Amino acid sequence: MNMRMIVPIAVGAMLLASPVLAVDITNPVRPVAPSRPFMNKPKTPKPRKMVPTAECAALQRQLDMEIGRHANSPKIEDANKMREEGRAACSGRDQRGGIMKLQQGLQALGVKPKN
Repeated sequence: MNMRMIVPIAVGAMLLASPVLAVDITNPVRPVAPSRPFMNKPKTPKPRKMVPTAECAALQRQLDMEIGRHANSPKIEDANKMREEGRAACSGRDQRGGIMKLQQGLQALGVKPKN
């Protein structure tokens, strides 16, 4: 073979081999598993509902605090009435009715009930 054939073949071989030689063998590429979003989705815990007695106590504390803050509000009498009705219902057997009355008292003051 003459030199005119050997030089282009050698240059072509070097150009074709350069990507192969540039691969990092210390950090091999691992195959990626096909994504399955319905399988890999993390489960979020459902929010727990409060026990009615605990919810009554939390709303009573919130309403007491808000009544102190809104002492000059024109709806303070309505809020006090709802607080007393709510406390009476919560201490009896009607926790759901008490919770509703306490929430209505908070809404009368323009406050969103926390729960």
